[in-house]
Amino acid sequence: MHVTVGTLVFVIIASGAVALDVVIARLEPLGIDRIIMYGLKGAEYALFVTDLLLFLVFLAKTGARATRSL
Repeated sequence: MHVTVGTLVFVIIASGAVALDVVIARLEPLGIDRIIMYGLKGAEYALFVTDLLLFLVFLAKTGARATRSL
């Protein structure tokens, strides 16, 4: 159950990165300044990479706890 909830939290946060990507794709044709677009793209990547790294840490800790309890 613990892994399922952790995975669900990862998916919810990752969907924020996907939403940013959709917003960026819709803003590009509007001629928004490049620096703003780079900032949004950087935020998207930072959100996803941080989420992914924390998810991997979560899985490692959960795996270690499960191994100890065996």
